[in-house]
Amino acid sequence: VHVYPKNQVVEKPTKQVTEVDGTQPGASVGENIGYTITAPIPTSANDNGEQVLPSSFTVTDKLPAGLGEAENIKVTLGNQVLKADQYQVVRSEAGGQHVVRVIVKPGKLTKDTENVTLTVYLEAKVNELTGSLNNTAWAVPEDLSTTDPTWDPEDPKASPKPGTSTGDNKAKATFGQINITKKAAGADTLLKGAKFQLFRCDAQGQKIGDPLVVAGNNTWETGEDGTVSITGLSLTSTDTGNVVTNPWADQGDSFCLVESQAPEGYALQSKPVVLDEINDEALKTLSQDDLKTVSPTIENASDQGILSRLPLTGGMGIWLILAAGLAMIIVGLAYSRKRV
Repeated sequence: VHVYPKNQVVEKPTKQVTEVDGTQPGASVGENIGYTITAPIPTSANDNGEQVLPSSFTVTDKLPAGLGEAENIKVTLGNQVLKADQYQVVRSEAGGQHVVRVIVKPGKLTKDTENVTLTVYLEAKVNELTGSLNNTAWAVPEDLSTTDPTWDPEDPKASPKPGTSTGDNKAKATFGQINITKKAAGADTLLKGAKFQLFRCDAQGQKIGDPLVVAGNNTWETGEDGTVSITGLSLTSTDTGNVVTNPWADQGDSFCLVESQAPEGYALQSKPVVLDEINDEALKTLSQDDLKTVSPTIENASDQGILSRLPLTGGMGIWLILAAGLAMIIVGLAYSRKRV
């Protein structure tokens, strides 16, 4: 809790990852991630002893590295959805990260003074990842619209101060990387040309719905070294109250890989490959600070039948097989005639 001029006591704002409408659960690389910041607005006594709202109030967010600039901003004061001309948005950069400030004039927008909150919703595109996305927001009963464009709210020496932060618990989004290795069954031969899609699967290991999209792709193919990686799969989020959310919880029990094309000369996988390391139960104890890596090795049997594996020249194997088959047909016909 911080005290500002006129004895305005500012409580901690809160921040959480919010689902973006019209997208698959979570926010994988290439998609927008949504955040909601909620800040209680303090009051102070005026010269007549009446409680009034501050003349200005600023919410600041420094987005994590790897995110684009803030967009699709929506601002709500109490229960009132504000129009674009009722608040000001200032965008800048600090240390290679996007910073956004939202400034309102609470005293001019509402007559309410009890339990008034400012809620800011924003989105930013997930461009790249090096780990989890962790960040903080601040709130202050001041107008910070004219601060230096290079102003960094995380700098302890920053002037002006950004205000009261969301605290030690950051809003977090965690992600996964799936490193697939494709091999021939019973051998060390690495196979190129296998194509996979990623799905959610039910408790019986059956795929659900459409293939998932990560970084704009829904199909991944193994290269010359027999490997391919799916990087940036959204897994969980944590709000500043340290509450963990699994956005996939109502869509099956786990993630699974489905082979859509087998390597040349090999049989297609008949069942989905369930990734138990990132099933819903495992996500309950997932570290919220690191990129979770899963590395399945998937083997394929050759699609070559017994006839094609026998020598066609220089041996009697093929003729023995054909003779045995013909004999079985003759015996079957004789037996059926005898019954008639």
